[in-house]
Amino acid sequence: MIKYIALVLFIIMEINLLFVKKYDTLDLNVGPNTLPSPDICGTRTVGQSFTVRRGGLARIDLMMGTHKKTLQGEMRFELWEDGPGGKKIADKTIQASLIKDNLFFSVMFKPLGSSKTKRLFFVLSAPAATPDNAACVWMNPENIYPSGELRVDGRPSRGDLVFRLYSKRTEIAEIGRIARSASGFLGHPLMFALILVAFTAGQIAVLWTLTEKVFPAPKEDRGATGD
Repeated sequence: MIKYIALVLFIIMEINLLFVKKYDTLDLNVGPNTLPSPDICGTRTVGQSFTVRRGGLARIDLMMGTHKKTLQGEMRFELWEDGPGGKKIADKTIQASLIKDNLFFSVMFKPLGSSKTKRLFFVLSAPAATPDNAACVWMNPENIYPSGELRVDGRPSRGDLVFRLYSKRTEIAEIGRIARSASGFLGHPLMFALILVAFTAGQIAVLWTLTEKVFPAPKEDRGATGD
């Protein structure tokens, strides 16, 4: 009985992990970095426009710089729809002390279910920051990302910030996307399904073997024997 309970629980867990639970999956990685942006303080703002390639955008990583300092105060992150009349999508307050020098800082927000193919832009500001307590974002002086542009004080500037986009997606959706991008028979939907079934069957076989070893079936009583 224990084996069957374990099997049912395993199948439920697999369904949840593959088809229900959503994970952060990388959609875009813009880099490399070569120099810092202007410092973000006072009236100075730094931002970047970009085009979303898939729905579910939920996280933006920015490669930040602190000039080897531990910063104080707050920064503001805003995400907007690009273009005239664009609405604000997200507004986050960042504790500057959490920003680490020359590392990516993650800004997370509610997944945007209909964000696919939209052009958005984010902007960072820190009105209360001073020049000796200001963060920056690493960037590249060349236009390495053709689907967006760097914006300093709201105006287009040459170069692009170094950033990464992540979307919330189920594991099965991400595996399917990777399979579809493969060439030849490996990219065929049937082959993808067969590989998934074979992998799951192998897991079930291993689980079944382990449960038999841990919880062996009781031996049948042979009864007492006499002379």
